[in-house]
Amino acid sequence: LDLDVELLVPLETLVDESTSFMSTSTDGGAVLNAIMAAEPRSAVLNATLLELRRWYRGAVPRRADAGVDGEGVREEWMGPLTLLRGLKATMMDNCPGEVLPNIVLQWKCGQK
Repeated sequence: LDLDVELLVPLETLVDESTSFMSTSTDGGAVLNAIMAAEPRSAVLNATLLELRRWYRGAVPRRADAGVDGEGVREEWMGPLTLLRGLKATMMDNCPGEVLPNIVLQWKCGQK
């Protein structure tokens, strides 16, 4: 959690024993990096680190791009965009054919 985030409920109530990654969406349609939880050696965070490297190398758009991020994403911030791209890359590897839902409480992707 970012230091300026104050949860209204305990973090433990937002996850359960099967949760491997947790966050929320931004108003711009990306994934909020200020609120997240992940298991050790998280595939999502590993893919996000790769996306951060691509961002700094100039290999990816630095604003939301429909061809990269999907229709309706209007985000410009690095953190939410790279986290979205990392999550989508992980989903392509573990549950191809699934699309990132706009509103979801929990879903299964891959073995975990």
